[in-house]
Amino acid sequence: MFFAAGAAAQADDLLFALNNETSVALAEIQLAPSNAQQQKANVLGGQPLLPGEGIDIVIAGGSDKCLYNILGVFADGDTVAGENVDLCELGAFTFLER
Repeated sequence: MFFAAGAAAQADDLLFALNNETSVALAEIQLAPSNAQQQKANVLGGQPLLPGEGIDIVIAGGSDKCLYNILGVFADGDTVAGENVDLCELGAFTFLER
């Protein structure tokens, strides 16, 4: 289960920062453990992540899984994917301008 900013993290939760350093709003961000067959639902909950904004993401009970696939869907239709991203080590994921 995924929760966006504002949720209190428990000891076994995975907390990381997600940043949009592009000039286009992120409409969706989908996360899934790297070994999962499908992406998860939009963790933004219908609220776009505007250029220059960042949020904290809490993955409940996720501290035992570190490698995630991330799919960002921008408001203009472009997509950016990251595979096997070690969120435990990085502590943050930033979408950058191409």
